[in-house]
Amino acid sequence: MFCPFCKKHNNCNSLNINSCWCKNKNIPKELISLSSFFKEKSCICESCVDLFLKDKELFKKKFIPSL
Repeated sequence: MFCPFCKKHNNCNSLNINSCWCKNKNIPKELISLSSFFKEKSCICESCVDLFLKDKELFKKKFIPSL
């Protein structure tokens, strides 16, 4: 699976969600809602979550230029 934002592999472990990296990560609801702009639904990668947490405006400029 690939991240809807950066298109890189998202390292999702949905077959065993308890061992997935996202289990111990605070993923902002705003970021999850931004993924609704994409037709294909998939997990957001850890790098994109980290960038969003670090600099939300930079993230939006980089991946959602229409905002």
